[in-house]
Amino acid sequence: MRNKKIFFLSIIILLLCSLFFIRENKISSFNTELFSVTDTLSIDKIIISDRYGNEIELRRNNNQWILNDSYLVRNDAIKTLLSTLKNIRIKNLLSDEIEKNIEKQISSLGVGVIIYNNNKKINSFIIGPSTRDHLGTYIYHLKTKKTYSTHIPGFNGFLSPRFGIQANRIEINNWRNPTLIDYKPNFIDSIYSYNFSNSAKSFKLICGKENNIKNYQNETIKDINFGTLNLFLNTFTNLNIEKYLNDSLKNNMCNPHKKLIIYSKSNIDSLVFYKLNSEQDDDTKNYNIKRKIVIKNNEDICLVQDYVFNKVLINIDDF
Repeated sequence: MRNKKIFFLSIIILLLCSLFFIRENKISSFNTELFSVTDTLSIDKIIISDRYGNEIELRRNNNQWILNDSYLVRNDAIKTLLSTLKNIRIKNLLSDEIEKNIEKQISSLGVGVIIYNNNKKINSFIIGPSTRDHLGTYIYHLKTKKTYSTHIPGFNGFLSPRFGIQANRIEINNWRNPTLIDYKPNFIDSIYSYNFSNSAKSFKLICGKENNIKNYQNETIKDINFGTLNLFLNTFTNLNIEKYLNDSLKNNMCNPHKKLIIYSKSNIDSLVFYKLNSEQDDDTKNYNIKRKIVIKNNEDICLVQDYVFNKVLINIDDF
């Protein structure tokens, strides 16, 4: 009796080992690095597009990445994307039934990714939904025409946010560098600050060997605090926004708070600040942090935090 138990136990162990071997052999029969680009320095262009007509092109220009030939790309966003492309691995194979169901979702909601080197396509795939445990992501490979469950070993989470995907969509503004203004003091020629509610608090700072300030009547102000003046000049470096907002908000703008015009040898930037009101878009509401809306050069509309920008919104009295 004991020998029979040992015999049946041995058979079960052999069967389990055989199944494990078959599974491992099946998995090892394809390249687990199918989606990976080992040498990310070779990547010079990435195109990401969703099913809603949104498309972004990320192009490497020397040591900088440019978005749609117009904007600088956020450093953290491109680093995350390149790291993902380097470390992504196939987690496991799918049964025919699961693969068929997932491909239906991908065909209607998937986000396409094409990777180039020197205008040559080196990889392309469509990112689909996350797995049930949210530890993997289904991705359809355009060359093999198969769907795989993918992940990054050691990373607990699905991968679509690392491609800038939110609710099956991509948003151009989420890829943009958040720096709104970045001037070194010696590059500024003059700054005009206009206070809409009280023009008497407006001023113009003229830079040169002897910096001076003129009031709204174009009179030079004497006995100014040069320490405050120099501190003001130094505050125009690396001023970052919280987020870019939808252009449709421009139609609801009213009662501007303050306007700044920054003149340099090669550029002129105009910033118009608006206080938030209760009718603003939900994206701008956060009652724990004080914010303003700013429009730069009558184009970009942004949400900014007071503690970052109040230092450049001082009045003539502060000097």
